[in-house]
Amino acid sequence: MEERDLSKAEQMRRLYLAGHPISEIARLLHVRYQHVRNTVKGSGSEKALETTRRLMQEEGASSPTGVEGAQSSGAAGSDSPHDPNDVVKLLKEIRDEVRQIKERLA
Repeated sequence: MEERDLSKAEQMRRLYLAGHPISEIARLLHVRYQHVRNTVKGSGSEKALETTRRLMQEEGASSPTGVEGAQSSGAAGSDSPHDPNDVVKLLKEIRDEVRQIKERLA
C-alpha cells in the first residue's frame, strides 16, 4: 500500500506507534485531539493497532511510520498536509524549533 492510500485513521495509528504525542498528531492531520485519542485508545483500538503493526512489518518498513519503506519502493510524496512523509518532516521541524527555544530560554 502506498502512503497516499492510507486512511486518516491509519496515518494516526502509524504516527502514534512511532511515539508521536496525540496532540501533535491532531494538529498535523487537522483533526480534533479526541478523534485521534478515540482512534488510538478507544474501543477496538488494540486490534487495529496490532493490525497496523503487522502490516508495517509485512511492508518491510524500517521505521514505525513506514516512511522509509515507502521511499525505497519509489512511492512519490504529495504536497498534501496529510501525507505521512510531510507529517513526519513537520514533526521533526517542530521538535528542532522547540529545542532551540528551550536552549535560548535556559
